Amino acid sequence: MELRNNNQGDLPPANRYPAIRQATETRNAELQETVDRVKRGVREQTAQADQLGKSLDSIELSAGAKSFVEEASSGRSERIAQLRSAVEDGSLFDRGRLARAAERLLSDSV
Repeated sequence: MELRNNNQGDLPPANRYPAIRQATETRNAELQETVDRVKRGVREQTAQADQLGKSLDSIELSAGAKSFVEEASSGRSERIAQLRSAVEDGSLFDRGRLARAAERLLSDSV
């Protein structure tokens, strides 16, 4: 007895499986070659970038900008020294200072 309508109509004939397998393997090999070629290209570009140096960008500050940076860094150094001495002598964390800080935080968040 022969079965009909067994949903095998979509499948290729059995003799086509080797051809399909061959085509799939060929396509997979081509894809792998492409992946390998891209990886080689990335490695070559990375090597070239390393030879040229990490960065070719540069920035040059004007005289006014240089003086501003120097003033800001000296002011910052002074402020850091003040805070360091306040921590060492215990005046940085006194109750009054902490209460003012808490008030400012609460008033800004409302």
